Amino acid sequence: MNQREAELVAQGWTRRFVGAPPRLQEAVQLYQSLGYQVLLEPQLPEELDDECKGCALALGLYRVIFTRPGPADRKPHARWRAPAQPRAGAPTQGTPMKITDTLKDEHRILRARLDRLEQLLDAGAPLAGLRTAAALLSGALLSHAHLEDDLLFPALESHMGAGNGPLTVMRAEHEEIERGLAALSARQSAAEVRETLAQVLQVARQHFAKEDEVLFPMAEHVLDGGALEDLSAELLRRRGGHPLEPA
Repeated sequence: MNQREAELVAQGWTRRFVGAPPRLQEAVQLYQSLGYQVLLEPQLPEELDDECKGCALALGLYRVIFTRPGPADRKPHARWRAPAQPRAGAPTQGTPMKITDTLKDEHRILRARLDRLEQLLDAGAPLAGLRTAAALLSGALLSHAHLEDDLLFPALESHMGAGNGPLTVMRAEHEEIERGLAALSARQSAAEVRETLAQVLQVARQHFAKEDEVLFPMAEHVLDGGALEDLSAELLRRRGGHPLEPA
């Protein structure tokens, strides 16, 4: 921790992550919409990888995001509580999971699938192999996105309001991923399929990072523990009582 960061921590600021436009502005908007103060600090050269310490572009674009709770006179956030959901198929033993933890677990599984597909792209796999791998990824990726759209996002919108900017962006990225996967059927050559898949992989990775680093911590701030657990139980019920499995 450098001296500047130590001063900010002493003032109540919490370091979140390093970002660049356009994700930077989206993260700032999301934090501010939930009542946080946001501070953007320049990234220091010593924080860059050795091969990029002289990159003026990186130092000019990237900022370190710090947040702290809003003013003391700000009205506290109302806590959203999910309506009771049937728990058929939910685990009966162990500590109930929050939906944010469940979705993070799914992200880890999906990232592994993205990695395997990327390996196929790098290896120059034939068209038939790419289509088969993409079809396997598509089912898991789209079901994950639809569960977020149907469960977590409405819960947050009940607090933040429908049409909220950050959540609109999240839904738009889901649609972008879905359009990319649907477009594969119209791609005729292996080169076209590789290009489309590479775009889908990039959007999906960036989307997962934004949710893990910004949206899920915000959800845990806005929703109480019982609501998060109820949503997780409903997610599991919709999956037939079985979590998403590694491929």
